[in-house]
Amino acid sequence: MIGCGGGGGGSSGGNNGGNPILSSAKDITSFSFSNGAIKPFAIVGTEINGTIDYYSTNLTPSVVVSPQADYTPKTAVTTFGEPITYTVTAQDSSTKDYQVRVRRAIVINNETDLARALTDIGNDGTLTQIDLIFNIGTINLSSAFTIPSSWSSKGIVFENNTTGQGAIVIGNLID
Repeated sequence: MIGCGGGGGGSSGGNNGGNPILSSAKDITSFSFSNGAIKPFAIVGTEINGTIDYYSTNLTPSVVVSPQADYTPKTAVTTFGEPITYTVTAQDSSTKDYQVRVRRAIVINNETDLARALTDIGNDGTLTQIDLIFNIGTINLSSAFTIPSSWSSKGIVFENNTTGQGAIVIGNLID
């Protein structure tokens, strides 16, 4: 008499003694905002960094994770510049933490934008860091740039890049 093999399981992914094999995939494959992204969010290992417009109103990110995985938190971003931990949970319940840094920036195209930006960030009692991105060709940088006395001047850095833009990164505004 010839015996029959035990049959192969039926679900994709195989089985483990009659139990389906659960996925251990737990990656964030995309992180973005529906509007207001100034610099796309780059995922490098478990670090995610990007910049959104200071005036953006939709602060709930779109997060894409591995199939059959889930993530937390699913709330609007309220912390800027400091890392926010996103935890991805695989189907097999294993987890992976990502550190996400969301920076805010204001694009300055003219002196009116600069005046508005300085007024707005000066009145924002919760702001600890902001990038001002200048489109250099349209700004008279000799315009007065007065730093409020409550801000720490050590947090102001001018960065220039090869695209014809520059950025003033203002961090640690309050001592």
